[in-house]
Amino acid sequence: MKSEPNDVKLLIGAAAAVLVAGLLIAAVILVVLNRAGDADYDRPVAFGEALALRNNIAAEGPVNFAGSTGDTGFWIALEDHELVALLVAQPGRENCNVRFALSKGGFVDCHDTRFETVELARYRSKVPTAGKNKGIFVVDLTEVENAPRPPVG
Repeated sequence: MKSEPNDVKLLIGAAAAVLVAGLLIAAVILVVLNRAGDADYDRPVAFGEALALRNNIAAEGPVNFAGSTGDTGFWIALEDHELVALLVAQPGRENCNVRFALSKGGFVDCHDTRFETVELARYRSKVPTAGKNKGIFVVDLTEVENAPRPPVG
């Protein structure tokens, strides 16, 4: 069976169209990924509606946010009915992260030492009462605050 010249042209045209479409899709994916990587961590980041977070944490326990910049992240917890952003990697405790263990009654480190929230360093955070972030839990990922009360022992 002999190919017609029109059949060959059609196959070449279809292959070229598929190739061009693939390149366009790849270009769109690269643009989207590059924009996603440009997050601005030099200013406070909104992490959700404060009332909903408070209710969820009161019912289910602290929420962990994995680090988006290569760090270990933080826990959103309640302290005196207020939201706080507690560091997973506490200063002075290299390779010994803090985790929430319901069975231990709260936060513990890798040695199962228990901590109250006031004994843990945290990111500066707030819930604005006015402006575009009114009622939103906002965390400043550049500002680490010492624990309000140093751990005992």
